Amino acid sequence: MKFDVGILASQPLPVLVRQVQLAESLGFDTAWIADTHLVCRELWVTLAACAAGTSRIRLGPGIAVPHTRHVSVTASAIATLHELAEGRVVIGIGTGGSAAETMGLSVGKVARIATLESMAQALRRLLGRESIRLDNGTDARLAWPGSSARRPSRSTWPAPGPACWTRRGVWATARSCTPASRRGWSRPRSAA
Repeated sequence: MKFDVGILASQPLPVLVRQVQLAESLGFDTAWIADTHLVCRELWVTLAACAAGTSRIRLGPGIAVPHTRHVSVTASAIATLHELAEGRVVIGIGTGGSAAETMGLSVGKVARIATLESMAQALRRLLGRESIRLDNGTDARLAWPGSSARRPSRSTWPAPGPACWTRRGVWATARSCTPASRRGWSRPRSAA
């Protein structure tokens, strides 16, 4: 049986790194770092520090939020983190209720399934060295990842409730972002 740990990154960075090191020493499989930027330490800096301080535990955002960063920024961060922790990068995408609320946004307006689907598809394309179409109609892609860049080792797409998982589009999109082997893939539990 595998266990993951979720960490609210509100402590100083050295403390967070020690928490992830402890989780690794205790045999946890994955450390998910919260991404509520007005409450927590910066996600990708924290993940990079944790990657440098560990060797086995998988690392990822729990969760990446479409309305706080452009998808190209998230894809670049994932690919960069992969250079530090090859094969240990995971990605969780969700509605980001706490991030939205701290920004004064309506969760009901930003937490759209179509937005999650779009982010999942764009990440899959960008991390697969393909281009995406930007809102202004131009194409963009990550120019720098070399042959060592890969998609995250596991993808999880949390949703606000089980009703969201009944839509085939979300499930199909989420599954298509996993590596061909789908090793380690598991359907997220409902938020019941």
